[in-house]
Amino acid sequence: MNRSLMLACARVKKISIISKVISFFSIILFSSLLHGHGYVDHPKARQQFCVDDGGYWWPDDGSAIPNEACRMAFLESGTFQFVQNIEFAANVTDYHNLDAVKAVVTDGNLCSAGDNAKRGMNLPSTHWQRTTIEPDSNGEFDFIFYGATPHNPSFWEFYLTKPGVDIDNKALTWNDIELIDSKGNIPISQVGGRNVYLAKVKIPVGRTGDAILYTRWQRNDIAGEGFYNCSDITISGSTNPPFEWHDKGYYVKQGTEAQAGDEIWFRVFDTNGNEVVFEKLAISESNQSQAIWAEQLATQVNQTHQQITQIGVRNSEDIIEYSAADTLTNKVWVKNNNYTFALDVKKPTTNQPPQVSLDARFEVNAGESINITVSASDPENTPLSYRWNVPAELRATNTDMATVNIQANTPAQTTNYSISVVVSDGENDVSASTTLAVIVETGGCQTTDPDAANHPAWEASKTYQQGNKVSFNQLVWQANWWNQNSQPSAANEVWKLLSDVELGWQSGIAYNAGDEVDHQGRRWKAQWWTKAEPGKASVWQDIGPAKCGS
Repeated sequence: MNRSLMLACARVKKISIISKVISFFSIILFSSLLHGHGYVDHPKARQQFCVDDGGYWWPDDGSAIPNEACRMAFLESGTFQFVQNIEFAANVTDYHNLDAVKAVVTDGNLCSAGDNAKRGMNLPSTHWQRTTIEPDSNGEFDFIFYGATPHNPSFWEFYLTKPGVDIDNKALTWNDIELIDSKGNIPISQVGGRNVYLAKVKIPVGRTGDAILYTRWQRNDIAGEGFYNCSDITISGSTNPPFEWHDKGYYVKQGTEAQAGDEIWFRVFDTNGNEVVFEKLAISESNQSQAIWAEQLATQVNQTHQQITQIGVRNSEDIIEYSAADTLTNKVWVKNNNYTFALDVKKPTTNQPPQVSLDARFEVNAGESINITVSASDPENTPLSYRWNVPAELRATNTDMATVNIQANTPAQTTNYSISVVVSDGENDVSASTTLAVIVETGGCQTTDPDAANHPAWEASKTYQQGNKVSFNQLVWQANWWNQNSQPSAANEVWKLLSDVELGWQSGIAYNAGDEVDHQGRRWKAQWWTKAEPGKASVWQDIGPAKCGS
């Protein structure tokens, strides 16, 4: 074979392969577009109850799945039946022939739509979750099918288990059910933003109690795709009063743990968010196991609020009993369907003390009054109490409030008083103190500073650093630099006088032009820089009597 012929054959072969690939994916795409989705929303299909409950991704033993029947189904055939919850379907081309349907959706496999990968849904159990059906005066109830992908034209068939069928102990067969209603093409409706099919389905006269509703939704198409769902129901009737409790979900969810020191809160809320039930349980080392505290709290709720809510599992006699053997299967039931509940684990919180601030010093003239306010807040916003401690020499009012009023006395000379307050949140007390100086005007000038009492006395042997403050001769001084054995005085540059007092002329101090001092009963003003004594040097000008009487 020459080279040109070989290349031509290769091109033909390549084109053939590409065409097959394109054809294959075209079939897949076409099949995907035809494939439908949906499930019975009311009464809810078995698989959808399991999907809503969750817990099937981990752990592998299914212990996180709260419902026993769903857990059993998971252990039988895994997660496929849950992730394919909207695709319980089978293709029967001769779909008008029920025998052809039965050959695909075989006995014992009705609830899985004949799919072995979803066989967990076929298992009989008393724990499948039920929906109560209350037929109206015409014997009908409202049927809702969620159509994730609507398909029309189509038709519907509704089957009900025959009276006496042991639905709790045997897988469903075609001989166990009877056709009770059928519908033609139902138009799609929009409810809450979802595509749904709505229908009135008639229940046979006299039928009450537990049963399985088997729904077949059949498309009119070449593939014969049909959808098959099992819904576990309880039919109420005059001989069987309606079940008065409404299922609000599982009481304790997987992973809800508590430790000693925690507190468990169980609350039921009305439509306005008000708590109609509020029960608490303290957790200690003796009851921190989930099985123990959950049962203790449920008993507390069931005994105290039996007219509002109950915690437990509904049995075949419509009695709600708490299951201590399997905590996660217990549910919360309420009589008012509009009520909701919450179960919370509250961690202990350390009560923080109040934050308190009080100025270090206040002044008031003798005989006058003053208000002193402490600033206080509590991290937990707990109301605070106040208790002021005021010396007996002073008269105080409002000593139990944040602001105390103090009436000053009339001492012979300016006097400092220690005032303190205790702020409490009921558990923690915080104290703060301040100094109240009662100022006495002597008619002369202040030559001492009451604040000196708040500073350490100067010591000759002590070393002082820049910025250190001391008291000396009832005045406050601040070190300008490092020093030791250097006595504070106005003439000593090592120290700076902080007290605002009138000392009179001091030997050794340099005065600048304009400075005024008292000396020997007269007031003097410096004409220029000088260290000379007033009255003995012309640099000082006599400007009148001494201001401070010295």
